[in-house]
Amino acid sequence: VAAPAGSRPVVLDPNTAHPVLHLSEDLTSVRGGERQKLPDNPERISSLCCSVLGSEGFNSGTHSWDVEVGDNTHWILGVLEESVQRKRDIRSGSWSICFSDGEYSAQLGVLEESVQRKSNIQSGLWSIWFIGGKYSKLQRIRVNLDWNRGKLSFSDPDTDTHIHTFTHTFTHNMFPIIHTGDKVKVLPLKVSVTVGRSS
Repeated sequence: VAAPAGSRPVVLDPNTAHPVLHLSEDLTSVRGGERQKLPDNPERISSLCCSVLGSEGFNSGTHSWDVEVGDNTHWILGVLEESVQRKRDIRSGSWSICFSDGEYSAQLGVLEESVQRKSNIQSGLWSIWFIGGKYSKLQRIRVNLDWNRGKLSFSDPDTDTHIHTFTHTFTHNMFPIIHTGDKVKVLPLKVSVTVGRSS
């Protein structure tokens, strides 16, 4: 039987933010800007992928959060395994959707800033496939991670339209990840968390 386990907001972790990303004081918005001189701590993403992680990882239960992308022309939203090496290009341990050049794509094991080809791509542990064409310009994205059931889903909360679902047996702590060169905001909606109760 599933029972609510409380709620808490998604807060971005400044210690993971790429040096070109600027976080708001309340740690709910991120935008691209001038490169900052920041400590190169182990958790900081310093590869070509300009990303930031949520401050809390998830290793059980169901977690949802909404992100306002607005008129941003490029963004990536999803989750990243805690164990992923953050000092080089990410080529495993990530599940995300991307909006770039007017196209939506689902990305497994890779955070790719710009995909030039308009066809699906597979290379070893990672793959990219296009899911666009049927959506108007999305303003908000709902991310729903059901860790126990191995599902990561994306939807448009304004129209309740499903965008994409990944199915995977998660075994690591999973962190929300946002990649952008423009402004993106985690909405002040609470994360809804559900955990299983044994009978």
